[in-house]
Amino acid sequence: MRWFYCNFSKFLTGSLIIFFTWQIISMTGAGIFLPSPAGVIIRLIEIFPSVLLRHTAASFLRTIVPVLLASILAYPAGVVSGLSRKGDFIISPLSYLLYPVPKIALLPLFLLLFGLGELSRILIVFSVIFFQVLLSVRDSVKSIEKEYFTSISILGGRFLHAFRYVIWPHTLPRFISSVRISAATSLSVLFFAETFGTDRGLGFFIMDSWVRVAYKDMASGILCISLLGLAFFYSLDAAEKYFCPWITGNNSENR
Repeated sequence: MRWFYCNFSKFLTGSLIIFFTWQIISMTGAGIFLPSPAGVIIRLIEIFPSVLLRHTAASFLRTIVPVLLASILAYPAGVVSGLSRKGDFIISPLSYLLYPVPKIALLPLFLLLFGLGELSRILIVFSVIFFQVLLSVRDSVKSIEKEYFTSISILGGRFLHAFRYVIWPHTLPRFISSVRISAATSLSVLFFAETFGTDRGLGFFIMDSWVRVAYKDMASGILCISLLGLAFFYSLDAAEKYFCPWITGNNSENR
């Protein structure tokens, strides 16, 4: 409970700073393009049930599905790459070749190969998350001291014991952290992907509002993306708090 109140107070303080700065800017000449926070929030409440809800739901699904798929596939690949020289010999070169390529640059290729439907957008977000998670998990596994595996082997333990008591607790914090970082990047990539060949999603709604000179609608869409990212971050923070109680600051007295 204390963890909840602590994070809520941080969120409230940060929000007040942002909205105060936003209000000051809206009172200057930029107010023509950046409406006041109160006006945007009122507009968001007005149009959310009828308009913004479906766009937010579309962006949410296009993010959560590839996050889950990438996490499920990248974690075991990272473990294999970290434990096996042969696996690392195959996986790492492919990762080094594909990971640095800006995923936005691959969007036209994905659209040509998989069409303008949902698959191409899910795959482009998947490609953002997959390599980030894979390399983080691989590096985390490689950093484990060999003595831990030797001790488990001497005691008669098998791979499942090594995974449960050594690999999993050691890699889980970096795994969650990599998902957190890549989820934020994936929202940026998704925004760009939603401006092509679709009539749903927050990216489409924001750009459409910009073209219509509906600046309150545009700011409402931007605020929705921010809230969507906030939901992802706090969900991952809660997961880290629950599954990684041994991390500094996650002791039981803060629950």
